[in-house]
Amino acid sequence: MDKRQKTRRRAAGIGAGVALLVGLGGITGVPAQAAVGFNPSAADARLGGADRYQTAALIAQKYWTASSTVIVANGETNGIDALSASYLAGVKQAPILLTSANSVPAATAAAIEALNPSEVIVIGGEPSVSTATFAELTAGRTTGKRISGIDRFDTAAKIIAEARAALPANAPAPAAILARGDVYGTTIAADALSASPLGYRGIPIVLTAQGSLPGVSASALASLKPTSLTALGSTQSISAATASAAASAAGVPTASRLEGTDRSATAVAIATSDLATSVGLGKTAVGLANGFRVDALAAGPAAGKAGYPLLLTESAQSLGSATEAYLRANSGNLISGQIFGDASAVSTSVTDAAVTSGGGVPSSGQVAPVSNPVAGLPANLDNQGDQPDVRVSFGLSAAPVTSFTVQRVSSSNAAVSSPVNLTGQDVTSGSFIDYDVPLGSWVYRITVTSGGATSTVVTQTPVSIAGAPVVNGQPTGLTPGSNSVTLTFDQPVSGLSLGEVTSSNGSLSFTPTAVAPSGGRSATWTLAVAGGTLQAGNTVTLAAGSVVNAQGVNGPATGFTSAPVVAAPTVSVAGLQPGSSSLTYTFDQPVSGFTAADLTSNNGVLTFTPSATLDANGRASVWTVAIGGGTLAASNTVTLSANAVVNGQGGTGPSSPNVQTVLAAPVASFSNFFVGASYIHVDFNVGVTGLEASDFTLPGGQSILGVSSHSPQQWHVDLASPVAAGETYTLAANSVVNSQGTTGPVTAFTASIAAAPSVSAVSGWSPNTTSFTITFDQAVSGFTDSEVTSSGAGNPVFSVAPQTAGATSDTTWVVTVSSGTVSSNDTFTVSANAVQNADGTSGPTTAYTSSAA
Repeated sequence: MDKRQKTRRRAAGIGAGVALLVGLGGITGVPAQAAVGFNPSAADARLGGADRYQTAALIAQKYWTASSTVIVANGETNGIDALSASYLAGVKQAPILLTSANSVPAATAAAIEALNPSEVIVIGGEPSVSTATFAELTAGRTTGKRISGIDRFDTAAKIIAEARAALPANAPAPAAILARGDVYGTTIAADALSASPLGYRGIPIVLTAQGSLPGVSASALASLKPTSLTALGSTQSISAATASAAASAAGVPTASRLEGTDRSATAVAIATSDLATSVGLGKTAVGLANGFRVDALAAGPAAGKAGYPLLLTESAQSLGSATEAYLRANSGNLISGQIFGDASAVSTSVTDAAVTSGGGVPSSGQVAPVSNPVAGLPANLDNQGDQPDVRVSFGLSAAPVTSFTVQRVSSSNAAVSSPVNLTGQDVTSGSFIDYDVPLGSWVYRITVTSGGATSTVVTQTPVSIAGAPVVNGQPTGLTPGSNSVTLTFDQPVSGLSLGEVTSSNGSLSFTPTAVAPSGGRSATWTLAVAGGTLQAGNTVTLAAGSVVNAQGVNGPATGFTSAPVVAAPTVSVAGLQPGSSSLTYTFDQPVSGFTAADLTSNNGVLTFTPSATLDANGRASVWTVAIGGGTLAASNTVTLSANAVVNGQGGTGPSSPNVQTVLAAPVASFSNFFVGASYIHVDFNVGVTGLEASDFTLPGGQSILGVSSHSPQQWHVDLASPVAAGETYTLAANSVVNSQGTTGPVTAFTASIAAAPSVSAVSGWSPNTTSFTITFDQAVSGFTDSEVTSSGAGNPVFSVAPQTAGATSDTTWVVTVSSGTVSSNDTFTVSANAVQNADGTSGPTTAYTSSAA
């Protein structure tokens, strides 16, 4: 089949080829010249101000003429608070405006005045919106409210709680979306941005970190009880383990995923999803915003209110293949488009490209190239299985085309060009395909005469076949204490020299050496570190255009900065209880290399087998360790070797052996426990938590006013009435828990206050005696000479001592007549409350008197 025959076959099928290219399942052919009214290039289709604050104000005032509620969030960085608030905006039917932390932009103040809300809700705490700014934003409003948490994840959870509280009590459980929130600086949270119309239409967006699910986010999911959970982005955005943990917290079997090859493709996946259909996002209109800029933070609620999806461009100058394919696939339905951001965010060339891709017609006399024909390994657009093809898309005027020519210009020699055979092409549809392009890069010169005007456009000069060099992944050697780093490029390069590599640690310098160079170039370079060594938090930056490939193209196109050096892994351990048959080791970062050989115990019969659900990189943060050969017992130690595991940068840890000792169950005792005490202390042999008034069984009529801790080992119990003699107090078994999760005491602990002492026997009291004994019913102390008196005529005087030599407490006491004599009918008296027992109870309760024979 010759080129002309293939061209005829493919003239009407270009849209299908594009759809296949980006993987839009279920999309077939596209009608030519369908919705000719679709014109995002029109002046009234753009909402873009001088800055993001003015853009948000323009959006709010176009889509809301008035609103009882206005939501305001910080717009200075990546606007994650604003994106989290889209669900609340939908519940409140409110726009989102932006502010700086320490002042209210004039455009924002004017928009609030024009919308005249009775309620202003400010998102974020003091670092995001100052007290003075909050006061200015809410001045003159009936209600001013701030929603903030300890971090962005907590703030998002509180926003969802606020929204749910505003819904009827019987509101059905919604589906839920999980979006990555740990993006910082000026990096836009693109997944949350493109999902924000769904948030406005009733699907809450819960934020997560890439590699772990924050506790507040897990609690939010548990509270929502969603019917389904969808994670946005690939595992590079939200790891498989994080998505699984979120599904478990939400109580759903699994989390589905919407993802694309980049942020614009993910936005298309969201727009074409069942979720978008379920909340009524249609295909007759579309919003378009720059996927790398924060200008359009307020776009999501507007798109949600109007009922259309929000698509993202690849840059200010590039529509992006996925977005273009969506527009082509839906060109038969598209009626209107909304551009969010000024021309610096979404250029007019991009809006012209959107017009053509969506089936519209640019203004008269325009020629608007849509896609650049860079033919490194271009897609096989005709699906013939032969040589690769290049597609060029463009816009034509509405006036009749009187002349149309296309020339292909050799990228190595701009003077050499040849006409492109357009026989059989329906150029009025705005596209053509140049079949069977050899490997290389090409420039196209398109000349159109239409409506009496001639326009010529030369497509942007493409890069060479190899493309600009880029750093291939993260450098190796990014470990604390490292004195060498290795950079790998995607192709052999030269030109890396001293000074091209710097660090956030300004004292460091780097000397590059090529590894196995060939022809003066190498793909791998070793950087010797001088001036110190890398430390946690340090980054390594390669200057833009610092190296050159074999075709003379410099790279990387923009400066490359490594991930920060991560500190050595640290670990915490759960499951350290007597009788435990498994342990859970949780590292502060995903690690690999955890094996049975890394664990030992002083209980020589035990064995340990670690396992984990590994992420795509073969690492995990949480590891389960099965114990064989028996179970843990009190005083057993479990030791994790130093440098047992390795993180994603090659750093090993923990830096020293992690030794854990299994604690026995807590043991309790009482102190300050005596008759008349208004409080008692409960003393434990280890620090514990969880002691409550309900853990005590008290004597009748007694109650507890409060329980507090002096320290984790000593707890203070306030009593409603003083301790009385004969009372029994019981602490329930398993009433507290130690730091390892072991409960105690093993059995209930009971303590009693003995009754008041009384005299149970007297021996040797007779006339003329020189000594006698007094026996109490229990051991007592505090018995002194003055406590024994006599009414005898011989005026005897007594001295007392415990029968057991050297004792301070005894049951039997010896009374010696130290002076005077005992006569017949003499009496002696032991004073009331003369002694005390071990519990501090005094007795006898009344004086004891005895007569001599």
